[in-house]
Amino acid sequence: MSAGAAHRATQSPGLRPAGRLVASWRLLAGTATSVTAGLGLLMLACVLVAMAGPRAAEEMQTNALRTEIARAGATTSTIEATYGEISFPGGSLLSDKNLTEIGSELRLALPGLPLARQRTDLAAVTSSFLPLVDGAPGLQQAPAQLELVYATRLSENARFAAGGPPGVVTRAVVKSKTYYFLPVAVTSAVAKRYGLSVGTEVPFGVSGGNFSVQLRVAGIMRPIRPAGPFWDYDPTQGTPDLVTPLNGAPYWQAGAFVSKAEIGKITSLLAVSGGSTRWVLPLNDARLTATQGKALATSLPLALGQDGNNLQDPPIAIALFSPLSRVLQTFVQQANAVTTLLALLSVSLTAICATVLLLTVWLLSEQRREEFTTLQARGASRRQLAWVASRACLPPVAVGTIIGLATAIAVTPGGGNALSWWLSALTVASVLAGVPLITTFRFRAAAVRSRRQRSRTAARSRGSRRLVVEGTLVLVAAGGILTLRSQGLSPGSVDLYPSLTPVLIAIPVALVVLRSYPPLTRPVLQLTGRRRGMTAFVGLARAVRAGATSALPVFALVLALTLVAFAGMVRAAVQRGDVAASFQQVGGDALIQTSGTISLSAQRSLARVPGVQRTAAVGVVSATYTNLSSTVGVVAVDPAQYAAVFAGVPGLADQARSLAAAAAARPGGQARIGSAAFPVPILAPAPIAAKLQRPGSIIDVGGGGQPVHVRVVGQVMPVADIAEQAGQEYIVLPAAVLGSDAPAASILLVRGASVSQGALTRAVAKNMQGAALTFRAPVLAQLLDAPLQHSAYTAFALGSGEAAVLSLLVLLITLVIGARPRELTLARLATMGMSAGQGRSVVMLEALPQILATVAGGVACAAALAPLIGPELDLSGFTGTAASVPVQIEPSYLVGACAGLLLLAILTLTVQTRIAIRGTASALRIGD
Repeated sequence: MSAGAAHRATQSPGLRPAGRLVASWRLLAGTATSVTAGLGLLMLACVLVAMAGPRAAEEMQTNALRTEIARAGATTSTIEATYGEISFPGGSLLSDKNLTEIGSELRLALPGLPLARQRTDLAAVTSSFLPLVDGAPGLQQAPAQLELVYATRLSENARFAAGGPPGVVTRAVVKSKTYYFLPVAVTSAVAKRYGLSVGTEVPFGVSGGNFSVQLRVAGIMRPIRPAGPFWDYDPTQGTPDLVTPLNGAPYWQAGAFVSKAEIGKITSLLAVSGGSTRWVLPLNDARLTATQGKALATSLPLALGQDGNNLQDPPIAIALFSPLSRVLQTFVQQANAVTTLLALLSVSLTAICATVLLLTVWLLSEQRREEFTTLQARGASRRQLAWVASRACLPPVAVGTIIGLATAIAVTPGGGNALSWWLSALTVASVLAGVPLITTFRFRAAAVRSRRQRSRTAARSRGSRRLVVEGTLVLVAAGGILTLRSQGLSPGSVDLYPSLTPVLIAIPVALVVLRSYPPLTRPVLQLTGRRRGMTAFVGLARAVRAGATSALPVFALVLALTLVAFAGMVRAAVQRGDVAASFQQVGGDALIQTSGTISLSAQRSLARVPGVQRTAAVGVVSATYTNLSSTVGVVAVDPAQYAAVFAGVPGLADQARSLAAAAAARPGGQARIGSAAFPVPILAPAPIAAKLQRPGSIIDVGGGGQPVHVRVVGQVMPVADIAEQAGQEYIVLPAAVLGSDAPAASILLVRGASVSQGALTRAVAKNMQGAALTFRAPVLAQLLDAPLQHSAYTAFALGSGEAAVLSLLVLLITLVIGARPRELTLARLATMGMSAGQGRSVVMLEALPQILATVAGGVACAAALAPLIGPELDLSGFTGTAASVPVQIEPSYLVGACAGLLLLAILTLTVQTRIAIRGTASALRIGD
């Protein structure tokens, strides 16, 4: 079918709209079948990226939330209701019926929460721990205590290995003394530790002169699902626990179960106070999504805030608590940061996809240039050409869109949000709007030539219009950036306009690249023109002739390079934050603490452990503000050791260095420091620093009546493990100023990245009995392997890979668009004796200036993105601390991204050049 016949067929009034669409499709299929099929495949892939990206992010957060809940323990997804008594006000006793009724009333008091079925609820009445009066047969070295427990659903969570369920209390009178025999059931672990067996009788509790309470073992059980909520809430009930008090002899604690008929005997028979009643209401979190989790993070604390809520029947006050609330709050903080980052990633990838599709449409118009030129010569207007091109593109666009949407929904069944539909709609709209616009633009030049308007005035007019368009784009980009700076990124929400920030920054950068690299290349072109060789001159001459198609690929490549580099910057920032958070938790690569004293000999021995580089001894004492009743913990250190241990640690290094510098710069000798003239330099948290900033501030350390004048030289960032001894708010001061009143070292900070954990553990066990040793490596590993953080890293890696693939497509399509004139030039030069190697050099030199300028633009864009959008990102949720995690320019990631783009461009050019060289002869024969 000729072009004219095709045009007449598509415009025939006898054809229905569907017939015209088929005719347009046949026309397109006859001239550019491969490009049309490629448009459909690219449409499928781009819609898949636009739709699946946000949905996968939502599904990723859902999976991370479920993983966090599972890792937190079986009791996490429950609501615990606690009543601090085991009887009603007035002395009336609880019963099994009371427990069930109160559980039902609690459910009515918690509307809107996703509670599991009522048959999964648990209830337990627990006495206080009471001693076994004469011990037990298996306990010779430590005394033992037992708590009596009645728990619902015991039969579902335990299987009797010997004996059976406990029965009712029996009584016997022997020689005027009454003996009460209380049947109990214990687990096999308790029976083994206490030396109990079925029928064993042990004196228990408080026995008077006329009566005695005897526990009689009725059955021994094996727990079912020992990690489940029934046993996890109070592990002591199933597994004995050895309690070692600071100043006292160790003793064992465990639990024993009684029957529901004997609930009242727990108080009336034993005549002791204490104990508690607990209801456990499981939450249905099996299908909890990230969106539902964020909503529950708000509604759950409101429901739990009813602590002390008075139930009307019976009138008792019950406190509510759920570990899930803390897990959800942490998740929401992290998810907000992830949502913002992935929105930036998804929006930018969609912009690159739209660019790829527009380049494909441009290629399609290039392939149809002859047909459309013929139709235009026969009287078709540009509007008619745009309409024909649009109708011809509808089938591949529609098929690709439908398959892409269906595939995205199928591969991400757990996701779904509004952003995915918005991005998909924008992707489709870019093609539907791009086809007529590009067709109109491409064939506008022919219309101008036909009207003989190739005048200098028209050229200036086109230049003015280009300036207006570019100025408009720059203003739009600047408006978006200013909006971001004024409003910021809303945590946890997706604002499409601020999320376009990388795109908005890439627009002016791409325009600068397009405007700058041709003028910068012309001086080099003039130098090569004076040389005898033609290769460099021809290649650079073609390079400075930047066509209209250069804008789209430059923009896409700049944005792709920015995405890859920025993803690396964010990951590096989070890793720095994790390292800082691990130091804030432990205080060093290892921390040793004891309730006693760490002697100098022990410190020297530990400093010689392989891998230990520096140590710092820490003493803890309390101090009182003079004229104030409040006290504060005091951490006494050697400032030089303290600064050496924290050297290079974000946040901690600066404060330690300021203390060491202030202590080293003190005038006069040691005896003078601490006087009113030369106060002691200290580090203090913000609330305490505000009180001590006034001149003449005095504290009384250790209550010895020796006032110390202090001067705040910096704010302390508390170390969690030190705060366990010193309190949540403490000050740090040089130990030497306290003289003989300085506290003995009870904590030793150890720094050494390659410290031998086994050797240090053995050295601690040898030199300090009973000391606790904490290593930083497991804390850091837990932070780095957090589910949501790990998923975010995976998303960044996938996004970088998609950006690389899209960059390859941009390069390929750009080369194909310019393939015809390039092959013709190479063919003509080949007839004049140019070798294949020289031809490859021509193609390389033609593309090299634009690639180098694009790389420079990408570096500038990524470098600008860090200070512009970095402060708006709250990455502290990843580390679990309040300390900020700044996004900084990372030269290594910038260099890596630039090297990757250059390598990708060189490989693509090499392959395309080989193809072009092979087609030079045929290109010369056919003329085009």
